[in-house]
Amino acid sequence: MIDRVVTLAPEGPVTLATVNQLLSKLPTASRDQSFILDLSQAGPLDSSALALVATMKSRATRQGANFRLLNIPDALRPLAQIYDLEEFIETCKIRLP
Repeated sequence: MIDRVVTLAPEGPVTLATVNQLLSKLPTASRDQSFILDLSQAGPLDSSALALVATMKSRATRQGANFRLLNIPDALRPLAQIYDLEEFIETCKIRLP
């Protein structure tokens, strides 16, 4: 059972210059949490956005929490293709009815 949802919703660039600051905002996860990365207000993006996704998923998984992506921008998809991470991105995506 998930008791608490923690959402990170960056506004503005998710780039090499900003990704460490975004990661520093993440609390420690626990089994009763679900982490959501909402990218609806993010942009511009570079490959650091993929690093943010991968790091958040890794931290959540290691700590027994859930991780999901919400509002994946179209600009992230070509980057995911370049790094062969399209399937990874899709498996993290929230599927709305």
